[in-house]
Amino acid sequence: MIDDLIDKLKRQLASIPLENWENSLSHNSDNIEIIQWLPLLQISPEFSLGLVKNGCWVKDSGVSVTIFEPGKPMVFLLPCLELKYDDFRSMIESAFLRLGLSKELAYTFPSSDLVCIGLTIDSKYWSELALNWAEAIRFDEKVKQALIQAGGSGSTQKIRQRAKKILRDQQRKAL
Repeated sequence: MIDDLIDKLKRQLASIPLENWENSLSHNSDNIEIIQWLPLLQISPEFSLGLVKNGCWVKDSGVSVTIFEPGKPMVFLLPCLELKYDDFRSMIESAFLRLGLSKELAYTFPSSDLVCIGLTIDSKYWSELALNWAEAIRFDEKVKQALIQAGGSGSTQKIRQRAKKILRDQQRKAL
């Protein structure tokens, strides 16, 4: 399903006029590389999210952009967890609609990957925020494994217990 959404996103991005796209230095490469990206929403004065034409998400820091590619750590997106998931998703959907994109494409944002990094990073702060999102997102095997890990080795007893509770609640919903 996600691959179909990403393909749809790529097709729709191709129809966005060039004047909506920005050029920025890439933070990802050792070489100086200019990346063309589409700004979507500003999370804070120094943190904006957008997309590149291949459907990957980017974070703009004002100086350079960092591209999130599957399989790469996405620590740079952790500040998204500071927003309530429903509010964050609504912001993305609104940005998509403003640009003439389908709001269903908001599901292409790597929420599961972000929750997983938040749960497995050695930080009480990010783990607690990731648990909030884990209760709200579409559950998948990656999130389940991260919750199992947090339930066994989370940084506090409260985090471990809450991770186990979210797993139990999700198993009940699946029945």
